[in-house]
Amino acid sequence: MILVVGILVDDGIVIAENIVVHFERGKSPHMAALDGTMEVLPSIISSVLTTIAAFCMLSM
Repeated sequence: MILVVGILVDDGIVIAENIVVHFERGKSPHMAALDGTMEVLPSIISSVLTTIAAFCMLSM
């Protein structure tokens, strides 16, 4: 459980930092949030799916 919470916090930090980068480039807060999130979303999803697969393999 602690590992999962750590991964969620880490993913949140990655998304927040990317949103700030987009905001600093001059985008509106709304567009920075959308663009920043969508830019890292595939990476976040693949890391979560990889972790799920690893836990599934360990439970077998």
